[in-house]
Amino acid sequence: MQKMLLGVALAVCASLALVGCGPTPTPVPSGATAQLEGKRWTLEFYLDSQGDLVGVLPDTEITAQFDAAEIGGSAGCNRYSGSYEADGDELSIGPLASTEMYCHPEEVMDQEMAYLTALGRAASYKIEDDRLEISDAGGQTVLVFGLAEPVPLTGTTWQALHYFDGQDALVSALLGTEIVAVFDEGGKVSGSAGCNQYTASYEADGDQITIGPSAITRMMCGKPDGIMEQEAMYLAAMESAVSYRIEGDHLELLDAEGKSAASYVAAPEQGPGLTEDTLGNMVYQSEWTESGLAHLIDGEYREQAAPGSATETVVLLTEHVAFGLLAGRDAAAVILVTDPGGSGTFYELAVVADEGSQPVHVAATLLGDRVQINSFSIEDGQIVVDMITHGPDDPMCCPSLHVVRTFELGGSDLLQTSEEVLSAPTQSEIVGVVWKWVKFLGGDGETIIVDDPDKYTLELLPDGQVRIQADCNSATGTYVLDGSAGLTMELGPTTLAECVSGSRYDGYLEMLGWVRTYVLEEDQLVLNMMADGGDLYFERTSPA
Repeated sequence: MQKMLLGVALAVCASLALVGCGPTPTPVPSGATAQLEGKRWTLEFYLDSQGDLVGVLPDTEITAQFDAAEIGGSAGCNRYSGSYEADGDELSIGPLASTEMYCHPEEVMDQEMAYLTALGRAASYKIEDDRLEISDAGGQTVLVFGLAEPVPLTGTTWQALHYFDGQDALVSALLGTEIVAVFDEGGKVSGSAGCNQYTASYEADGDQITIGPSAITRMMCGKPDGIMEQEAMYLAAMESAVSYRIEGDHLELLDAEGKSAASYVAAPEQGPGLTEDTLGNMVYQSEWTESGLAHLIDGEYREQAAPGSATETVVLLTEHVAFGLLAGRDAAAVILVTDPGGSGTFYELAVVADEGSQPVHVAATLLGDRVQINSFSIEDGQIVVDMITHGPDDPMCCPSLHVVRTFELGGSDLLQTSEEVLSAPTQSEIVGVVWKWVKFLGGDGETIIVDDPDKYTLELLPDGQVRIQADCNSATGTYVLDGSAGLTMELGPTTLAECVSGSRYDGYLEMLGWVRTYVLEEDQLVLNMMADGGDLYFERTSPA
């Protein structure tokens, strides 16, 4: 479908059969449209090209606002404006002008054309119970609107509907991905770019806004196809914004030319209750933080380990979550992991109860330092934890004792009721070793010899975590060993310091995200990238 060109002169007006394509209407008499003007109307139904009254397409919003003989709003893709005249219950609209953006999919443009055509057929209107109905000269209803109230910029979870692809179109998020932005009161915007989490500073003054470059995690997502390209385009579109507008529950970021950079809809608010989302966005008690509390946002809390320190205390909600009855109460059990910025990574079992108005952290107990959680459940009123912990002679890096422990909730305490010791698992020979990167051989023949291997290290911890040094930056994440040779890594939080010129930290982290298998030959570890992308060679930092 070619771009729809309505144009400011709107010669197309006649071809659309829009009513009111003649002289500009005279101003509306004062008080004649008191119920119509100064409000934001959101379209609910429109007359399509088949003559049927149909609902608006999901994930699109069409709006109209009447002010001082002018009508304007969003037609679902493009902005439109024009004049109108009302006398009693009579209404005429036009001519109309529109921007010239093309949006995917094609059905959005078909809907937009039908909407603008229906506007041009307007002959009368009525407002009842905050609903606006517009009818044509024959009395047929062609448009039905509801009254919408704007939501605030800050504190709202905005789900992206479209973003500018950097070429000539607004595109929607790939199927199976979700792009989210949350603006807080402190001048930070954060969320998911589809694969990675991002955060950036922003300033808003009136309808003007500036959004700084984003700091992001460094996971590599392979599916769906194009997800990493989508992420880059979305973040670039955000940074191009110079103004914004909110209409009802929709937010639109605009670039310097007044074109849409990104559009969002406010996510529906969740009521109280125990869900994985509420568990990742609540306050937990913590002996590791200065205040004794950790307010998780999207499963994470951070604070300086000491005033003026670059080291952080980080509290994370792990994927281990279980729901059930504990001491006769609806409850959830979770595993929190805390890195206090020094040596050690501490795992804690916590219980959250549903108090009606909100979930509350009611009890906790420490499971250990650098342990490994195998499975986690609530059964018959008890929490069952299958884990690897430290035996009597185990070093802190490498627990080997396989146990199953059960816990009960007793008031504000978690009481261990049993422990069963099982056989110790066999660890891969590559786990618990600090490896240093020495060279890279690409599938296309490219060769990289690392000048200072001690600055590029990799350590697979027994608890499934990975610790990485990438020149002047460090990163953490998780890994999965699959069979005898499969290895995948998902990188999490990464420092973003600017290393010296010529540093390979960025490429090193990116290549680790593409690793799929490994080969161990004596003291040399070779990590193989997917699609014959190349091989990274490592050596032990010390003899085994």
